[in-house]
Amino acid sequence: MTSYSWVAVMFSFLLILLGLYRGFMALHKSSIEVHLLLYNSKFRILESWLCTLILFLCIFFLWELRDPSQHAVFAVSTVATHLCTITRKLQLKLPDYHV
Repeated sequence: MTSYSWVAVMFSFLLILLGLYRGFMALHKSSIEVHLLLYNSKFRILESWLCTLILFLCIFFLWELRDPSQHAVFAVSTVATHLCTITRKLQLKLPDYHV
């Protein structure tokens, strides 16, 4: 082993941490949109617009790291989730039978 092998190990460790961080951030942002689809919120439409804006900013920042097909899939899924969130009808509250 050369005297610089520890640099490669440290660099690979940092890249693994960066990948994990990016994965957790992507999971967090997608879970916010799923939360908007599943639960009622007073500001559901505003929150949906904010999530869509944040996700499109993510597309912009990652523009040179992905293919155009990946951008297209990400944008279509973002718009589809946004439209489903906006057009979803709120469920009626079930009657309370005092049971």
